[in-house]
Amino acid sequence: MPVDHYLEYAQELFNKIYFLAAKSHNRITIFGLHPQRKETRYGYIQVGKDANFESIQKASRFVEKPTEEKIDDLVK
Repeated sequence: MPVDHYLEYAQELFNKIYFLAAKSHNRITIFGLHPQRKETRYGYIQVGKDANFESIQKASRFVEKPTEEKIDDLVK
């Protein structure tokens, strides 16, 4: 199956996915990565200000492919 990304630490990612799936209690679960740079070709998941990226957080909104003007608010 073709894929766009190479994952150097795939097992660590899979372990995190299994952990989150077990704690989701049959809710729709999404996951994302903390952006390393501003990119308008991707969507962004916004979570609360207390998010630590190691636990389950409630998504506050999803922004699909933001414009250059709006991306500064998403990536800091």
